[in-house]
Amino acid sequence: MVRTVIVTRRRSAMSSSGILLCGLCSLAPVMGRAQETAAPSSAPSASDTEAAIERALDRARTGSPAVRPQAARRLLQWGSLAAERVLREMGEDPAQLVRLGPDLIAVLGEFHDARIRDRLWSATLKPDFPYRGAAARTLAGTAAAPIDPSPECARFEALLTDVLPEVRVAAADALKSTGRADLERRLRGLLEDPNDRVRRKAACVIFDRGDRSAAFWLLEDLRRCDAFFELDTGRSARTESLQLLQGRLSDLGGYDLGRSAADPENLAALQAVQELILGNDDPPQLPRIALAAVPSTGDLVGLEVRSCRHGELFLRWNASGGLLVGTGNPAAVALPVASIEKIAALAREAAAALGDRHFFGIPGCDYEQLYVMPESSDRPIVIRCAKGVEPLPDLRPQLLNPLMSAMLSAVPDESAAQDPRLVLLRSRLAVALSAIGGPID
Repeated sequence: MVRTVIVTRRRSAMSSSGILLCGLCSLAPVMGRAQETAAPSSAPSASDTEAAIERALDRARTGSPAVRPQAARRLLQWGSLAAERVLREMGEDPAQLVRLGPDLIAVLGEFHDARIRDRLWSATLKPDFPYRGAAARTLAGTAAAPIDPSPECARFEALLTDVLPEVRVAAADALKSTGRADLERRLRGLLEDPNDRVRRKAACVIFDRGDRSAAFWLLEDLRRCDAFFELDTGRSARTESLQLLQGRLSDLGGYDLGRSAADPENLAALQAVQELILGNDDPPQLPRIALAAVPSTGDLVGLEVRSCRHGELFLRWNASGGLLVGTGNPAAVALPVASIEKIAALAREAAAALGDRHFFGIPGCDYEQLYVMPESSDRPIVIRCAKGVEPLPDLRPQLLNPLMSAMLSAVPDESAAQDPRLVLLRSRLAVALSAIGGPID
């Protein structure tokens, strides 16, 4: 019976479509008059607009991670009205700007308000401002073109050596249209940057300026199959490089991200693309830091550090390779066997006591992640400390301090190392770890 009723209703609706249309036609004048009557009150009042701006501002600052970017972008629709409200919230001190949060800061340049832009620059140039990456991105994305005559050009040039990879990426993006030969050399220097995201951005900038050989940096990333414990860093590099190449080359020879980097069909595809780009020319010689490498084996302990103020560090203590620094093709530092064994023993002792544990403040700015390979398992134990902008000096468990101290002692602090990932490594690591979990005894 239920089925009969449903079918009957559907047939009735279909067979009476003309009646329904006529009915709607007869109602149209009435609906039109109702809309005309309601029209004067449909426009939002000034108080309604102010309330909507306040709601969007609050959600952009304090909403869930999924809501904040949408709310921040919604503020742009109110133009100068929202800009004035944001200016009051920003204040004159970069410390006040922190209250806006990274999602709102990331769109501020799109207001195209000179006062907002000045305050963004004031914050971006302060090393202790925690959202410099978001500020640099919005400044770069809305920079005046051409950049060369702009007073901002020198500022972006200074950011090319910033400690944060995302700031260096933004600076390279802002300077992509420069015609100065000295800046051209600076941008080419980024092809040897310690961070692969920066190298990829530099390759794209140089390719877009007419040097197609820069695509070889991206093609090399498509060969990567490295990992940092549970992080599939090779696949991340392949994914981003493939997206960048697809926007620049019409044919990638059938390269398939679903296959492994070493798959014969993928290797054949890369060879075909290389020949298409070069013709009869010789391929460029890539620096060692940009070359794909065979995944390491024998990693015992790893430390991943990411700080919104102090950058990123990836270190592994390896049974046969000593200390490996960075992802992809890491820098290698020979260490005494006794030093590696001490660090591995302290790490396993801490892991046995703590297990897979996460220690949180308010997440969103800094974290350190310790990976420990047990002797009887191929899965690492992961101990993570994460925090927000405010310091939490007691975040790291005291049990980890002897291990952290031993790690720091085993790290070189070379000021003139050949590999940029080793320059002042110990001091950089000490500063980052102190900022995240407090001083190490």
